[in-house]
Amino acid sequence: MYPSEAAPNYGVFVRRTEQLLLEAGHEVKRVVLSKQSSRVRKVAGYAHYVVSLFKETATFKPDVLYVHYASQNARPVLWLKKRFPNLRVVLNVHGTDVLPQTAAQAKYQPDVAKLMAKVEHVIAPSTFYEKTVKEKYGFTGDITVFPSGGIDTNIFRPAPNLGADFRKQHSIPENAFVVGYISRIDVGKGWDTLLEASEMANIPNLHLLVAGTGAEETLFREKAEVLKKPLTKLPMLTQPQMNAAFNAMDIFCFPSFQESLGLVGIEAMATATPIIVSDIPGVKDYVTDKNSWLFTAGEADQLALRLEKAATQPLAEYQAAALKTAERFDQHIVKNKLLAVFNSTNDKKEDSLI
Repeated sequence: MYPSEAAPNYGVFVRRTEQLLLEAGHEVKRVVLSKQSSRVRKVAGYAHYVVSLFKETATFKPDVLYVHYASQNARPVLWLKKRFPNLRVVLNVHGTDVLPQTAAQAKYQPDVAKLMAKVEHVIAPSTFYEKTVKEKYGFTGDITVFPSGGIDTNIFRPAPNLGADFRKQHSIPENAFVVGYISRIDVGKGWDTLLEASEMANIPNLHLLVAGTGAEETLFREKAEVLKKPLTKLPMLTQPQMNAAFNAMDIFCFPSFQESLGLVGIEAMATATPIIVSDIPGVKDYVTDKNSWLFTAGEADQLALRLEKAATQPLAEYQAAALKTAERFDQHIVKNKLLAVFNSTNDKKEDSLI
């Protein structure tokens, strides 16, 4: 995964790790797959990606093969390890790599388990995923918790004027209590829970702001058509646009059923926007009762109650706590965790390949 003009947020955390390595003086050769629009293009793109991975590894001769996403990379990387036994592999796991949600994702698990036995170092996005990797695969090697590149606080920051302009641009009333959702419109993301909860919540001036696209777009439109609460629906936004959207929100809702970390929740906090989030393990590295409210994933009635609570109490303390939490995840603060994986003890600069 890697961002493109058409899909600016697709794998943005991969680009962020690349930038951190480049800034530290590493030489990086990038082999990536951008988002494709059809199944045929996906298959062709993946085939080209695998060929490029073999070619670049053979010609570039990297000291380190830095692999994002274990599932789709397991077989080609295992082949590379067989061809180049001394190749050092650092594996950055994400989401369904470790905890698949569908049968199609689960089919990769035997290969992931084999790959885990061959890698020198694992990077996990959260302490929950660190624990899961150790328990599920019996991994006893080196493992580092690194929050997916951290967040760029030069982009995500409190900016009330941007928020006010965003509301005007999208005809959202100044006095509306804006509950936001920025994510894929997909299975397991909880967007339907949010729509249901918004209908149940007794908040007269509630206004939903939803940004994203995905496989369940048609179902979303069907449910949105009968929604009685006002809703502004936008496509997936660039990061600067996301910053403006967060600043237009009173609350950011993060109703996923599963996340390895959930950087979008931290990005919202960086704009001093508190969050209402599913009580799932991946977010526990940054969620507290000072900066957010928890509810059971999929329970719309609980979410409705949390929305009502947030709408009827002062938010200043939550906003301050959210901002303070996000500061710990600034990319320039967390970057040393990543760099330590690649820096040798004598501070020799090593080549890296993503």
